[in-house]
Amino acid sequence: VSTRESLETFRRTKFGVWKDLLMKTQCSATLRSLLGLGPITRLYDRLALPTPETYKKYYETKDDNGKTVHIPHPVSALRVWNASTQSYDPITAHLEGAPESGEEVAAFWEKTLKELREAHGNDVIDKLLKE
Repeated sequence: VSTRESLETFRRTKFGVWKDLLMKTQCSATLRSLLGLGPITRLYDRLALPTPETYKKYYETKDDNGKTVHIPHPVSALRVWNASTQSYDPITAHLEGAPESGEEVAAFWEKTLKELREAHGNDVIDKLLKE
């Protein structure tokens, strides 16, 4: 599997993975971290795109059982080396299925927060958003 193919596979799946984590987590520390980040619309993967050691403290938390939870954080740009042209080819970092425009992202986030408030209660979500 080429690097480009791997990145494209990640792009197709990561939005759903992030949204599932946000909507299904029962850990308040994880939910707080995810809410603090807001919508993730660009590619992330802690193994394929590792976080420098000095930044890990910002993207790791402990769940209620003491297990380390890795908080998704996106890249701003991607490129792959093209041996034929001896140059880099850009790859879009935007996740498939994620909202694109600022208005779409805002509407998506508003709807998502409404769903989270219905699931967890207004007070819980509002408190986590302020922390």
